[in-house]
Formats: sequence, C-alpha cells, structure tokens
Amino acid sequence: MRVEVAEERVEAAMRQKARELAREVNIPGFRRGKAPYQVVLRRVGRQSLRYEVIEDMVPQLFEEALTQTDLTQEELYARPELDDMIEEPLALTFKLPLQPVATLGDYRTLRRDVEPVQVSEEAVDEALARIQARYAKTEEVERPAEAGDLMTIGGVGKLSPLPPAETDEADGEATAELADEILFDQERINVVLDSEQTFPGTPFVDNLIGLSAGDDATFIFTFPDDYEDEELAGREASIEVTVRQVQSRELPPIDDELAQKEGAETLAELRAKLQQELHNEAEETAKNELLEYMVGELRQEAVLAYPPAAVEQEVDDMVEAMKEQASRAGWEWDDYLMLRGETDDSLRVSFRETAVKRLENRTLLTELLTQEKIRVSPEDIDAALDEQLAKYEDERLREGMREYFMQGDGFTNLATGLLNEKLYQRVQEILTGNAPDLSELQLIPLEDEEE
Repeated sequence: MRVEVAEERVEAAMRQKARELAREVNIPGFRRGKAPYQVVLRRVGRQSLRYEVIEDMVPQLFEEALTQTDLTQEELYARPELDDMIEEPLALTFKLPLQPVATLGDYRTLRRDVEPVQVSEEAVDEALARIQARYAKTEEVERPAEAGDLMTIGGVGKLSPLPPAETDEADGEATAELADEILFDQERINVVLDSEQTFPGTPFVDNLIGLSAGDDATFIFTFPDDYEDEELAGREASIEVTVRQVQSRELPPIDDELAQKEGAETLAELRAKLQQELHNEAEETAKNELLEYMVGELRQEAVLAYPPAAVEQEVDDMVEAMKEQASRAGWEWDDYLMLRGETDDSLRVSFRETAVKRLENRTLLTELLTQEKIRVSPEDIDAALDEQLAKYEDERLREGMREYFMQGDGFTNLATGLLNEKLYQRVQEILTGNAPDLSELQLIPLEDEEE
C-alpha cells in the first residue's frame, strides 16, 4: 500500500514539532517557547526535524490510508511493515501481511468408500492379553531361558542401510539415501520371549531362547517385506546383546478376578468396556485418516496464499511448545538444545517444512468450514456440556467442570471438538455423495451466537 502525503501537511507537523522543541530547550537570545521557526530549524537541523516528524506520523498515516481501502483490521494477519520511504515529497510503501486464504477446487465431486468402524474379537483378546501381562508374576531363575520368560538384555541392534534410491531420469539426480539406523541401544531392556509379541514373524526370540544370564549372542535376521512397521519391512537387522537376567513369568487366568482388578465386576463387563474403548480409538483414527485424505485431495486443486509471517508464527508456536516440554522435563533450554545437537536457528529450519504443512492444512480446513457453512451453535455447546457434566456424580466437581468448560482452554477444547465432529460428518457425506445442497444450508449469524 503506497501512501503519498501532501508537503503542506508535513510542513505543518514540522512547525508544530518546532514549537514543542522551543519550549523544551534553551535557545540563546529567546525565552522558552518564543524562538522563531527558522531559528529552531537551524538549531536542530531541518533533516533531523523532518525525520522525527515523519516517524511520529507513520502510524496515523497508515490508519488513515487503511480506511480508504477495502481491507479491515481482521484481514490483517500481523503488524504491517514499512517497506520503503521517500522522505521528500513524503511517500510511504507498506507491506501488509494478510490472513492466509485458500481457493478450493470442485471438491464436492470427490468420492470414496467410507467403511463403518468395526472391532474384532481378536482385538479385544489382544487387549485382554496386555492386561494379563501387567499382572504377571516374575521370578529370577538361573536356568536357560524358555519360551514365555522375561529376559533382560543389553546391547545394540542395528538396521542395515536401505538400498540406494533410483536415479530420476529427468534430472539425473538420485534422491537422498537414508542413513544407518539404530533399532535399539540399551544397557538394560526387557523382552518377553514370545515370538508373536516381540518382533513377530522374525527369529529374534528364537535366537534368545536357551541362553542364560551372562551369555552373549550375535545374530542377523531380515524383517518380512509385509512387516507391520513399514519402516522396518525388508530391512536387515544385526544384533549384539548380553543376557543380563532371566525371569520366569506366570500369567494370571483371564477371569472375573482379573476383571475386578481393572474396575469391572465380571470378565464380560471388562470385555464390553475394552470393546468400547477400542471402538472409540478406531473411530478417532478413522476420522483423522478421512480428514487427512480430504486435505490431501483439496490440496491438489486449491490455490493457497499466505504471508511469510504466518509461517514464522507457526514455527514460533512449535518452538514454544518444545520449550514447555523441555521445561516440564526439568531441562534448561540451552542444555536441551545442546543435547539435541541443535541451535535456535537450526531448530527453526528443521521445523519449517512441518510448519508450512500445518499452516496450509489449517487454511484448507478453515476454508472448507466456510464453504460448507459449518459453525457451532449455542445449542450444540449446551448439549455437549450436559454430556460432559453427566460423567461426574459429585455436585461440587460437576460445578467446577462446568466453570472449566465455559471459559478459556476448556471452552476452546469443547467447541473445537464439536467443530471437528461436524466437519468429519460433512466430509463423510461429501465423499459418499450424500451431502446436503449448499443452497439449502444456512449459516448461523454471528450476532445470534453466545460467548
């Protein structure tokens, strides 16, 4: 935004400033405040006086100029920058960082099958087995390790480097090769000698069975190509360990008594509870995956625009979050950076790519919310609040939680959760071809909403 200022206005401001200076300084031959303009001008220097006046005028000039544009303060993302200035005649050029915006493509034609979330009995059995393992009784033994034992080992597991990436024929350059990785490097680490639980599908456990405390083991194996952890699939691992301890492991029966240790009356009640917990987790994962898919599709055709200041703010937020995390762990920030082998600058550089992605994803979803006229109403808030408070039987605790959810972070979390749920439902409707017609949707006026 370029602002040109009439010289008469600058001159009038200079005379006013000269009168103020005349009252503040002693000028030989004149009483305070009575020195003529030209005398003051010679005393302080015309350029110095002009520069001081311009510095005072800049904020007001910007505000005046902004009112003559179509922009509002809400459209500004951050404080404007004075990008250029010509002192005489006075002309100012401001750089205005605007709010991130996105122009979406024809996203309503996108289609994808959305399968309902299901939790198998096998998944519940696995969850029960994990509970069972928590209550296992262990006892150190001096015999060779057997299947089912708990073994403490120390040593290093290394992953061989991935094969070199193929050369891109278009530019003749190969993408970066992944460096060697450490599978584990521990003085003491406990492993259950169960081939279905510890690195399943590999001979890792088989190589440890039969060893006793004090024995060393060195072996190599390859993870299956279809291994669950894709980062390990097909990789060769070389293991060098020393057995520190072998313990027998007695698992309790999976029955009502075990269920009662977990706060349930019966095993059937515990299974039902686990079923619901697993369903909630799977549903949350499905929601995140669907929204991630939608964002990826939106990005294909969307046009995004945002100022560099928005990326910097995102990086700032990531750095602050890490500082809080380090502080909670008892680390001084400089010591924490040294531990990571980072500096403030290198950390910001490493965060930038993620910051850009986070900013763009949020901008795309914000525009989608706007296009789909999705907003949380006071009725939505009341219903969600009642649902949350119903979880608490104690009246004082319930009132305390009511106060938490109606202000600050509590209210933000409640409203954000509702908004995300509405967005997920709409994305599901869009992808399955069941979305309501946009012309039939009505946006709740802001003035009808309550804080």
